[in-house]
Amino acid sequence: MSNLKYRQTLGVVAMMAMLPTIALAFDIPDEQPYVYDYYDNGMSAADYVASYKGVPYKTHTLSASKECRMQAEDFDNGGAGVSWNFNASGANNYRRDITDVKINGGGSGYVIGNVSSGDWLCYTLEVADAGEYELHIRMSSDQVKDLYFEIDGKAAGSIVSAPGQGWDNYSTVVNAGIMLSEGKHVLRWVPSNSMNMDYYVWRRTGDYVAAGGDDPYGFTYPRTWTYTSNPMFTELTSPMFGVGFTSPLYTADPSAHVWTVDGKEVLYVYASHDMAPSQGCDRMDRYHIFSTEDMVNWTDHGEVMNAATSNKYTGTTNNPGEEYMWAPDCNYNPHDGLYYFIYPHRIRMNGEAVWQHFLATSPNPAGPWKCIGYIDGIPSTIDPCLFVDDDGEAYVFTSGQGGCWMTKLKRDNWLERDGESVKLLGVAGDVESGFPSFHEGPWMIKKDGRYYLTYADGYTSVNRMQYSVADNIGGPYTPKGVFMNPMGCNTTHGSIVEFKGKWYTFYHTSDFSGNGALRSVCYDEQTFDSEGNLNLLRNFGEAHGAIRTFDGLEPLTVKAVDYNDGKGGNAYYKRDLSVPSRDAACVTLDNFEFLRFTLNVARSGRYAMTIDAANVMSESKIAVACDGTWKTAESGRELPVKNQTGNRQELYIYPLTLEAGEHYIELRITRGAMDVYGFALSTGAAYIPGTIEAEDLEASDYKFGDTEAADRNFGKYRDDVRVSIDSHPGGWHIGSTSSGDYYKYNFIAKEGGVYTVTTRLSDDPNASSRLRMYIDDTRIDDWSFSGQNGWDTYFNREVKGVEIAPGAHVLKFEVVNGPMNIDSFTFTRTGGLSGIGDVAADASAAGFVDVYSVDGRLLKAKAPAHEALDGLPRGIYIAGGRKIAK
Repeated sequence: MSNLKYRQTLGVVAMMAMLPTIALAFDIPDEQPYVYDYYDNGMSAADYVASYKGVPYKTHTLSASKECRMQAEDFDNGGAGVSWNFNASGANNYRRDITDVKINGGGSGYVIGNVSSGDWLCYTLEVADAGEYELHIRMSSDQVKDLYFEIDGKAAGSIVSAPGQGWDNYSTVVNAGIMLSEGKHVLRWVPSNSMNMDYYVWRRTGDYVAAGGDDPYGFTYPRTWTYTSNPMFTELTSPMFGVGFTSPLYTADPSAHVWTVDGKEVLYVYASHDMAPSQGCDRMDRYHIFSTEDMVNWTDHGEVMNAATSNKYTGTTNNPGEEYMWAPDCNYNPHDGLYYFIYPHRIRMNGEAVWQHFLATSPNPAGPWKCIGYIDGIPSTIDPCLFVDDDGEAYVFTSGQGGCWMTKLKRDNWLERDGESVKLLGVAGDVESGFPSFHEGPWMIKKDGRYYLTYADGYTSVNRMQYSVADNIGGPYTPKGVFMNPMGCNTTHGSIVEFKGKWYTFYHTSDFSGNGALRSVCYDEQTFDSEGNLNLLRNFGEAHGAIRTFDGLEPLTVKAVDYNDGKGGNAYYKRDLSVPSRDAACVTLDNFEFLRFTLNVARSGRYAMTIDAANVMSESKIAVACDGTWKTAESGRELPVKNQTGNRQELYIYPLTLEAGEHYIELRITRGAMDVYGFALSTGAAYIPGTIEAEDLEASDYKFGDTEAADRNFGKYRDDVRVSIDSHPGGWHIGSTSSGDYYKYNFIAKEGGVYTVTTRLSDDPNASSRLRMYIDDTRIDDWSFSGQNGWDTYFNREVKGVEIAPGAHVLKFEVVNGPMNIDSFTFTRTGGLSGIGDVAADASAAGFVDVYSVDGRLLKAKAPAHEALDGLPRGIYIAGGRKIAK
């Protein structure tokens, strides 16, 4: 029910032979009408209804005189693939003849629950009075998620979102503007992911108006747009993949160039197009081009190339679902006066999927484009940068297969290489010495006779932009470091261009969508220092007022309304493009929205952050980043009472590792919504009851097996310990352990009592393992176990009845026999203690003591013991040789 038209009409092309020398045998037609492949199920509404085999479970009649209520569980009979498709099954007490659709108790009686991507249900409608109708949907969800409806196989109304206010908080979402003619119709509900559906209410709101024309989208290009803030082009719309709706236009991988057109300098951006709904990057198979003369007023020249058009005129083919077309570029050939649009396209050759770099030409920088084939012989790589040097020689830089590749093209034929493709290297003769942590997305500029090659690195799950320079285009290259921090998106791809006396860096983020595969182009001014080095791109705004300093000793409190100055999408981001008031007590942030604060840190260290906020929606989460790198798990952390809304609470986060120098702190909502009042930085330690993340081990007291030290994968979450810290969905863990490894954690028990200590871990299902745990050198666990569920399936090990006095303690985890992945340690208080007092400093003690921080800094010399901790912020200290807590 959701085929693409071009996959049906180009079946003959798809059966063509795939020859290894196909690039040398193109028969390119002069006329190349563009192949539009927007969604069309190939059936009229009448044919769809006539062919539908579902049978109504209950009669649902729509009229002008009264509203019609339909229970979600009253979907049609007919069976899987006819009237429903559902992944979760189970018996129920309502429709006992149906077990392959999950029906749960809840809401007004029963609900459709346990929903997952790919599910759908159908309902037969009888419309007595033709008209415009609204569909009121009563539902609940834990997060904001999309859903849509079809009538007779066609888009109905618009895509709407589940409210994301918690599973037990049902509310109504309205889908308006649905035109229904008199007679029988079939409604199909399609959710994007988990939600509870309770019931629907139909209300007639106006007269029936027949749709005009055959084009369900009505796009006309060129179209214009005015820039006000980052991210860009989100107010424009685009057809969706496999769905008869439109969505915001998502753009990525911007390649920016300046051409002189009709005597005017015009900046053009050649961008990838992320198709919604996303499926990773698998649905990137087309491109848009944008232009501007003033960086404010922009023209969208429309969709200019797609897989259907390229395959048709070059004779290439893909398997269905493999029409990948990723980051493009363009340049002008002075030898023939044509613009060359280059795009990486994955095709099938001898049954193997390979990347080839295709070219299309036009006398105009925005097209229309004529496909001419691909450059034969470039390694199977991606992200081409087409660079023309001052002497007119052309080069293609691509990424993959272990580094950055340079391919020189023949002057008179850019479809052919001038020599072999070579991998660019540094002065030590390898990739790493020239391009530390090279990942993808090369971009070349030439400034003052030097070649600058920028790229996205493999820093963490979010990438930075680095650059290297050389006196010769072929190298060797010298790394110069990071010039753009991560921007909340798991990918980074950019370009640098000079336009009317200023330099700009273009890049993308996923701020608008909150989905790393639905990105949006951004730009900011790029500056250089006096020696020609790229300055750090200040796309995070500037401190509001004088920049504040955290000295590492006294707490620093920052109000939310003192977020950075700067444009939206940089200093702050609100999806409705509003500017948060600085006169309010707090800033309300919805899902994906953020605030940034520039601070100076006087001393490097591991600090605590306390966030003052209130849940607007239950179970909301907020994530913290420093310079764009997540310091909490990307899914964020919840307030202490996660289901409580409206009341201010404190979220305590430790550790927050900060290096000395200037940084920006980002607070980003990753689930639900919060009123954020501000945050404080201070010294601190992990608190229990609560959870200690395994990756937050103490830097000054750890050990790992020397035999595997060279294989450790460190530096992604933190680079101050040579311990293997890797990512998994929702967070980080310690991995690659071996016998003898151990890790220590300082913590403070805010409440003395009896605790259950729960360790979350995973292991090799074919191995035998053993662990030990200690608190203050007292063994609390010694467990031998055989392989459990595998590396990707975590399980819990509980130790009950652990007595912990209030105050400072040390947890030690030892790998007696490995390997295993260690995720976290959760301390749950199950009862109180009797006869154990506080281990904090004895106020009546006589004499004088030296007071040190836990990292060894002398804070007070010869202080009276009874006032040793006076004036110091909350935290752990060493006074008179004792570790004490304040």
